[in-house]
Amino acid sequence: MFKTHVKQFVSLRKARPLIALENLQAIARHFPHSAFRYHLDPSFEPVRSPDEAANPTIPPPNPTNAAIFKVLQSYNRVGLVRPVDTEHMWNAAMERKTCELTILGKHYRDLVARGLI
Repeated sequence: MFKTHVKQFVSLRKARPLIALENLQAIARHFPHSAFRYHLDPSFEPVRSPDEAANPTIPPPNPTNAAIFKVLQSYNRVGLVRPVDTEHMWNAAMERKTCELTILGKHYRDLVARGLI
């Protein structure tokens, strides 16, 4: 237990957030409701191997989708989003699968939607 008598608040520790505030606030835009599944495809992955680039069934990278994917991956790293039916976000994109909010992600999405973040 920690007890103290202070006249003003003092920061005991300052740390940089793992996700930029504007990216966290975008979670409600990327996921319009808590049960929404974000559909991914290979155009979200910005890097291609030579074999993938030569494959006509794999669409080329889309800069807009790649920027969204970068944010989705940052959500995944801190446990707000998880890929569905696969282990990694890369696989979800390349296999045309989806990602969804975790319980924690749903909580943060609801906080953003209510204007509390």
